[in-house]
Amino acid sequence: LGYCHVRDAEKRVVWGSILMFFDIIGSMSESRPIDGKSIGALYDQQVTAYAEFADRRYAWQYLERPAFDTYVSDLYVPETRVLDIGCGTGVVARHLVSKGVLPQNIIGIDPSSKQLEQARLQTPGVTFLQGAADEFDLPNGSVDLVVTNTVLHHLDNETLERMLDRTYDVLSPSGSYFFVEVDLDHSE
Repeated sequence: LGYCHVRDAEKRVVWGSILMFFDIIGSMSESRPIDGKSIGALYDQQVTAYAEFADRRYAWQYLERPAFDTYVSDLYVPETRVLDIGCGTGVVARHLVSKGVLPQNIIGIDPSSKQLEQARLQTPGVTFLQGAADEFDLPNGSVDLVVTNTVLHHLDNETLERMLDRTYDVLSPSGSYFFVEVDLDHSE
């Protein structure tokens, strides 16, 4: 499990650390991430199975959800504006809504149209948009919390850097970026 909670930090120092971390992890694996359309197509094929177990996954129950509850619980307030990059079936969005964030204040982005269909069915009121992690058009400073939950390992360094740059742009001055990664090296 890896996580990072970024607040009031110098962008380039934090982003450089994240990129260096993923570069080191990436060099341990022979396989490299694939582009957003391919990831979307892969998850489209797995939508039924994934939707049935997403909320019950061991990693979500015992690692990912507790990390959110430990490190960003102070943002579980109705007015928090959230961007969930790589939202899949809306697991994180549902959790945030259950903790008090208003659904209309959450935007989820995912490359899989079928995962988004499930997210819309299971999480009414949240806005779900199809797109890649580095391709979202939101006004600068319009988000209080950006989250990625087990997403970054899918991204190559260039896409990751573009995503981090866009994330920094859309965060409000006191905003936070929080990511959770489990099993970063998928080479085994």
